[in-house]
Amino acid sequence: MKEITRIHLAATPYNIELAAKKDLEKYITSIENVLAADDETVREIEARMIELLAERGVKDEQVITAADVAALKERLGAPGEFVDEPIEEATPDKKRLLRDEQKGMVGGVLAGIAAYTGVDVTWYRVAAIILAFMSFGTMFIVYAVLWIAIPPARTAAERLQMRGKQMTLKNIQDESSAEVRDVSSYKKPLVVILRIIGILCLLGIVFVAIAILAAALFAGVPMFSVASWLTNGWLIAALLVGSLSGILLVILMGMAIYMLAAWRAPKTLIILSGVVIVAGLVAFGTSAGTAIYGAQQMKAAIDENTTTRRETLPQLGGATVLRIEKTSTPVTYKTVVGEPYAEVRTFQRDKTTRLPLKMIRDGETAVLQVGELPKQECAEWIDYCMLENASVTIYGPSLSMLDVVGATVAYETDATQQILKTTIRDDATLRLAGRFGAIDMAGRNGTLHASDAAIDDVTLRLEDNSDVVVGVVRTLSVEAPASCGVDSKSGVTYERATNVLVNGAQYSGVSTACLTLESTQEIGTPEA
Repeated sequence: MKEITRIHLAATPYNIELAAKKDLEKYITSIENVLAADDETVREIEARMIELLAERGVKDEQVITAADVAALKERLGAPGEFVDEPIEEATPDKKRLLRDEQKGMVGGVLAGIAAYTGVDVTWYRVAAIILAFMSFGTMFIVYAVLWIAIPPARTAAERLQMRGKQMTLKNIQDESSAEVRDVSSYKKPLVVILRIIGILCLLGIVFVAIAILAAALFAGVPMFSVASWLTNGWLIAALLVGSLSGILLVILMGMAIYMLAAWRAPKTLIILSGVVIVAGLVAFGTSAGTAIYGAQQMKAAIDENTTTRRETLPQLGGATVLRIEKTSTPVTYKTVVGEPYAEVRTFQRDKTTRLPLKMIRDGETAVLQVGELPKQECAEWIDYCMLENASVTIYGPSLSMLDVVGATVAYETDATQQILKTTIRDDATLRLAGRFGAIDMAGRNGTLHASDAAIDDVTLRLEDNSDVVVGVVRTLSVEAPASCGVDSKSGVTYERATNVLVNGAQYSGVSTACLTLESTQEIGTPEA
């Protein structure tokens, strides 16, 4: 029978034999003297002793014997032997996956995984934020599950296990005395949230920069390739140097993300960031300057290859009806007093090719026929085809009837015109500008834009997918068929009207089966 007493190791009470107590006290005192250990280091060593005692089955009210103390000394080593011994790495199978709450931003999950795998925790943080962004927050749920499933590393010994290091006294001292970041500035919830928001913002800039860079190269390479006859070297240089500035921006944001995620700013990265900023500003300024000069050179080439010719149109004199037949060339009709004529503006490489223009007179009706310019073919996607294009402007008398067939036409009048009848068909578009007493339109698969015109009364007879847009009118009368195809409905949009009639009846506010009416304001008296 041996006498026992009470002690505590790291605030955990134990029963111990008196001889074992003296031996253990001497051992701990030797550790303190040899290692110059502080209270925190001693607490960590005692915590490791508790783990080793638990492995021997000593816990709760059981007694620590002299054999237990000898086992502790054998496992931890003699103080004089481990001071200068190198830190040995444990094999991977001896590592434990634990949460590193000391170096973690939130719960220490990523820091623990980084310690277990030997990878810088910064990359795990950046990857986690990217995955959270791309998975619409699902990554946060995964993180919460790992937070619950992975136990924390509370002692120095557990942190050594997490990193795969041997749990010697020297390693325990080094671990316990390692510098711990100031929790007040490093792990405050607001600081963590701001860091995450900052990283997300920087990642957004990176994604936008990459998207713009890809779009610029995809659109710019064909446009400014050597196959384009408007290409000049300045534009190509601007594209290449501008792409370099975009790449430098991505690199700069990447370094900023790393420093924000790691919460440290190495001197090398700071210097490199400064170099990248200066190089990026120089590249951006050079790109902007060369782009401006290149654009001026292109404008000069466009002006050089743009021609305007004037043709008299005696066939239009005295005509009250004009039909414009199908053409891809936009036509503008302006009412003037005097001899009718046309201005034909073309932009093409071969200035000797003329845009065909023909006016035919049939009684009071004049028929305008506009031909096409030859189109340049593309052999490959990188060959940008500058399409030859043209426009026609007709100057003539006011018309009572305008028939537009498969063409894009604008009709402009300076004086007030009492009435204009028009038919718009076969994918034709008519735009009106000026003041009109009345507009009478028959449409079949056509579009009328008259929101810029001042019109008192509008009469519409619509079929097969016709669209009309008008402004403030006095009377709006619409006729539409009772039956139509699924994709053949017509639509009318108006700002306001005093009186709206649909198929001869007062409009009740409910659209018919083949007609949709939409008003941007309530029906009522229009403003003056």
